[in-house]
Amino acid sequence: MSIFESESKSPTKLFINRPEPTVQTKGMSKSGGLTNMIPGGFVIELIGNAAPKLIEKGLEVLSSTINKFADTDVTKTPLKRNIDILNETEVSIPRNITIIRGDFAAKVIKNLKEKETAFGDEDKHQATLMGHEELRIEIDIRQSDDKKSICFQPTKYFYNGVDREKDTIDEIVLAIAFVPVSDSIINVEKLTFKSFIHFENLTAHTQYEFGSRVDGYDANHASSWMQPNIDPKVPYTLVIEIQEIRKGNSFAKLLQTVYDENKTYIKDELDAKVALLKEWNKMKEAEEKAKKDKGNDTN
Repeated sequence: MSIFESESKSPTKLFINRPEPTVQTKGMSKSGGLTNMIPGGFVIELIGNAAPKLIEKGLEVLSSTINKFADTDVTKTPLKRNIDILNETEVSIPRNITIIRGDFAAKVIKNLKEKETAFGDEDKHQATLMGHEELRIEIDIRQSDDKKSICFQPTKYFYNGVDREKDTIDEIVLAIAFVPVSDSIINVEKLTFKSFIHFENLTAHTQYEFGSRVDGYDANHASSWMQPNIDPKVPYTLVIEIQEIRKGNSFAKLLQTVYDENKTYIKDELDAKVALLKEWNKMKEAEEKAKKDKGNDTN
């Protein structure tokens, strides 16, 4: 059984559109801020009354922030491509795959401007990239001589070094799953993926080339041979998952240890500072009242 489609050299393109950045609401200016509209003593009283909840929530935010940088984190992005049946002996797995992430237009643009790039086969535009590529991985899929196994050979690689959340990434893993038509891919996290390509210790913003079918390959990043469990009588969906891995920061791990060991002490110190602030506010209120009473007596 052949597991490839025809000898077409046009690659299967899997596009990832970069999410829109989160819009942050700007805070009030000092000249028009809330604190200029209410008495200072009331602000202190408000903080004092809300302090227990503020401290509790604040420490939760601090802890989660430290954990975010201390623990290894993985951003996963699934991509899919349907595999059709060509005949009883041939399944349409592509020979080339190109994965690109960037800011893609919502529709095809015919009259391209500077920095806009059209992607398509035989002049048939499939998508228009509006700016620079953030990720590009080109892969040749090779078939063994006995036509029972395949391996994935990267030919080109570029990465800007950050994931969708703008976290710096140390390594990228590509994983694959062949899903028969009878199974759902709505819940991607329930699929069984097999890792097949691993990129690490590669410099960001650098174009890497790993050879070609004509010139020969640099096989350091090639996958091992694998035998897809595919029935040629059943359509499949090929799902590729990009796993962007940020390793935990060693200094953040130290902060995590120190914080965990002193969390109770930190909370007690904050509570004591708030109590002291409330006492100071009472003292100032008493002084103001005394001055006011003295002025009334004088009059």
